[in-house]
Amino acid sequence: MLSKITSLASLLLLLACSTTPSEDPKEPSIPDPKQPVLTQLQRGVTLGLDLRISEAPSRRVQALRVWINEALAQSPWFDFARDPKQPIRILVQGELPDEKSPEGTLTTILLRENKAPLPLKGVRFTGDTLLPALDQLCRTTRLALGEPFNTLQKNNQSCRLLVSSKELVAQAIGQSLELTQRGRLLHALGLLKQALRKDPG
Repeated sequence: MLSKITSLASLLLLLACSTTPSEDPKEPSIPDPKQPVLTQLQRGVTLGLDLRISEAPSRRVQALRVWINEALAQSPWFDFARDPKQPIRILVQGELPDEKSPEGTLTTILLRENKAPLPLKGVRFTGDTLLPALDQLCRTTRLALGEPFNTLQKNNQSCRLLVSSKELVAQAIGQSLELTQRGRLLHALGLLKQALRKDPG
């Protein structure tokens, strides 16, 4: 039932308020500070992160999770946890561009216990504009949840700077984090070293 609700919510959200990233694929513009706050969450609240990306390879989803989590986690207003098992969580849902469709879509939806899903923000993008689209989606989502514009301005680095612009690096970081949670620290360290070699900057 939830999947049907969130799918419909995503479609309505994209039709109503979808945006495309700026022409510069490296530095998307700061969101309009006048955009409406859709819900005012308490400062310091912990939010989980869940991804449902249609027909995407697991490793690509892993890279997306790292990019999105780091873009959200720079917020000083909220505490974004990688673990989706939280009473309040952000669902990122959509599909990536492929051979059949050159355009992808992603939406954020707020999920809370005993409350209806709340669609937040949506973006459309191509393969070349994935990272600026993720930046834009995360920034507008933070504002929609009630983060003040001035704190977003001070904490708004692109995910390509927080992580890397290389998908293989983001994947390696995601794998190392999972291994760390399972106590496999040496293996996790090895993956991080591989990531550094792939992107020494």
